[in-house]
Amino acid sequence: MASGVLQPHINDLPEPALRGILLTSVQAENLLRYLSACARVCCEWRRVVVESRADVAKAIDTGLHLPRRQVGDTGAATLAAALQAMPRIRFEHLNLDRNKLGPPALVSLAPALKVPWGKRGLRRLIVSDNRELGNAGVATLAAALPRSLEQLSLRETGCGDDGFAALAAALPNLQRLRALDCNSNVAGVRGWSALASALPSLPALEELGGRDTSQSRARRLQLHFSSQGESS
Repeated sequence: MASGVLQPHINDLPEPALRGILLTSVQAENLLRYLSACARVCCEWRRVVVESRADVAKAIDTGLHLPRRQVGDTGAATLAAALQAMPRIRFEHLNLDRNKLGPPALVSLAPALKVPWGKRGLRRLIVSDNRELGNAGVATLAAALPRSLEQLSLRETGCGDDGFAALAAALPNLQRLRALDCNSNVAGVRGWSALASALPSLPALEELGGRDTSQSRARRLQLHFSSQGESS
């Protein structure tokens, strides 16, 4: 573990069971550092299995990486409280891949996404493999997406037509977006068509679902979305 990196004891963490808890900036920093160091965190947050701490310094530098840690809706509320308690969030990346997040999790996290992140804002957001999100969760997220975003992954979020329509309405605000992944969802022709219609408003877009979009971008992307809708 890198020297100078604080590792708070689990008993020093604030009790997360209460929604709307108030954390000092020091408590919030400690909580985020601890979460970055854990390989698996259960929803109760008191039952923590620490498997590796070698990447703590890197994890707390520019990204908060918490994939596959069973965060859930309760954990997301605690995480959101910690983020909002910090005078300025140092991170530019947030990875919550495969954490059993539902719509309540996004309701909790939405205010934290709207405050300043890092030196250049929140640039990378991954919430893929959270099938519990559905239309309501994706719509809530879409309304909170910061203009600084450059990469967004919503793969396998259980999103249907209404969620994609909400996302399409928000996309014109993301002028820096370079990569977008919405594959493996349940939307049909209406949802994919709504997204396709919003693509010309994204001048920086280079990658869609892992595909390069440099040549004949708008046409290729529209064909891609059309094929997704027809296969749903």
